[in-house]
Amino acid sequence: MAFNDANFTKLANLKTSTSDVPTPGLFYYETADNLAAMVTAGYFNGVRDLIVNGRIIGLASDGFRILKVTVPASGNVTVAAVLGAVS
Repeated sequence: MAFNDANFTKLANLKTSTSDVPTPGLFYYETADNLAAMVTAGYFNGVRDLIVNGRIIGLASDGFRILKVTVPASGNVTVAAVLGAVS
């Protein structure tokens, strides 16, 4: 399956900002995909502008993880588990 932005919600800002630059946020994402699919590089490319330096609480078909997001200037968005191991 693929990322579905209808299942992606911003819960809070992690910092305050007075500029037009998006602030890092805490997001929630739920999917029928498994964890291995959800942590694949590029899975969150569709929301790359929203999630710079953010965290995602990801609920997959086989568990959940809190993910740290890395958004490079070019290439795929990547995530790494900060709570729970991804197997």
